[in-house]
Amino acid sequence: MKPNTPVPEGFIHRDVPTSTVAIGWIQGLEKDIYLVSHELTQKEMGKRGYKFDEKGSRCMELYNCPRFTIPMDNGEIILDYYLPCELVKKEI
Repeated sequence: MKPNTPVPEGFIHRDVPTSTVAIGWIQGLEKDIYLVSHELTQKEMGKRGYKFDEKGSRCMELYNCPRFTIPMDNGEIILDYYLPCELVKKEI
């Protein structure tokens, strides 16, 4: 959301500092994807030269419509998983 966006009554907000974030798309049956989303996203980041930034913002699941809310014919859905990351510095 943009800064100073009104927060609806009954909700809370949290300001998240600017950071680099990897977005993993975890596809599978809903019962299977939650426990592996962090590990799979982190593994793919490593293949691309990034690592998990523990001092970054928070990890976050995003339930994106319709790919999370409407299962595919095989029953699978897609969960977006956000993970703060940083480029691995390569020594020369």
